[in-house]
Amino acid sequence: MKRLFVLAVLIALILSSCQVNETPSVPTPDFTISPTEPTVNNQLDPDLLGQVWYWRAFLSNDDSQHIVIKNPEVYTLQFMENGIATMQADCNNAGGEFIQQDSSLSFGVLEITAQYCGDDSFDMDYTGYLHDVVTYIIEDGVLHLNLKMDAGDMIFTAAADTPLPLLADLQPDEFSLVGPVWYWLGLQSMDDIHHIVVPDPTNYNFQLNPDGTVQIQADCNTGFSAYTLADSSLAFEPIVTTKMGCPPESLGSEFVSNLDYVVTYVFEDGLLYLNLAMDGGNLIFSTDPEPGTLPF
Repeated sequence: MKRLFVLAVLIALILSSCQVNETPSVPTPDFTISPTEPTVNNQLDPDLLGQVWYWRAFLSNDDSQHIVIKNPEVYTLQFMENGIATMQADCNNAGGEFIQQDSSLSFGVLEITAQYCGDDSFDMDYTGYLHDVVTYIIEDGVLHLNLKMDAGDMIFTAAADTPLPLLADLQPDEFSLVGPVWYWLGLQSMDDIHHIVVPDPTNYNFQLNPDGTVQIQADCNTGFSAYTLADSSLAFEPIVTTKMGCPPESLGSEFVSNLDYVVTYVFEDGLLYLNLAMDGGNLIFSTDPEPGTLPF
């Protein structure tokens, strides 16, 4: 009988050791992940958003640095609902974040392509001005972007050819002093004897930059300086030039020397006259190196 009991115990142990241990299943939580929705700032001015704005002009508050854009179709600005602004700056494209609250408006760091658009382009001026925007206002369909330190306004319209009455009373020539390349045509002396006609104006020119610097070409040499501009006054800081040896007939040294004596300027019949100190005469310039007849 005892043997039968031991045998039964052994059979039970063998059967128990043959069972497979199963890992208990863990219930899977019942949830789904919702897709992220784009953030929309409902506080943005709807009149600012969506449409393409065309840059038409920059008007400085001291009337010393006006610019009218002759090709606004290549200077555009568009505000998107996601807080991104895109721009065309002549041959370049740009974009970046903007912040608008009430009448306040500012741009973050702009990413800009780096194509060379030509000496007459305002692409760098455009993006530079946008960097300094602090407020805005829309009046009669015209967007005014106001720059910091009361420097002036950028003027935009919703169409490239919209008439702008606020520019109608300003002489078009006065908008061109800062920005374009000015070619030296000649020197008008006060004694009507020692006039100079420049043989090749393309070799003698200067360009005023909005940041207060000036670039100069004086025949085979180039120069650099700073300038001050207020009302009708214009003055150049000492000009630093390269020291290449130009041909004997060059007017490069005389050109740079005369620029040092400039005190005022005036526009007349599409020409720029830089008046020299002590009745030294007038340097005559044009944005066209072949303008036609000179006034002497």
